[in-house]
Amino acid sequence: MACLSTSIGLSAVTADYMQKNIFKNKISYLVSLIIVLIACIPLSTYGLNAVLAITGGPIVFIGYPVL
Repeated sequence: MACLSTSIGLSAVTADYMQKNIFKNKISYLVSLIIVLIACIPLSTYGLNAVLAITGGPIVFIGYPVL
């Protein structure tokens, strides 16, 4: 339940930020939320290791745990 409530909160805040700051209120909150949730599908489906292998290689594998 803690992970679910955290993901809901992060999605809501990210969608609000995208709507107000990136798109300057040109799209609705719902559209912004849908964009955020669709962008999260690859990470949730394939896992963090697959995404890191595609995006960064060994530098990200070394730097990510430190961050």
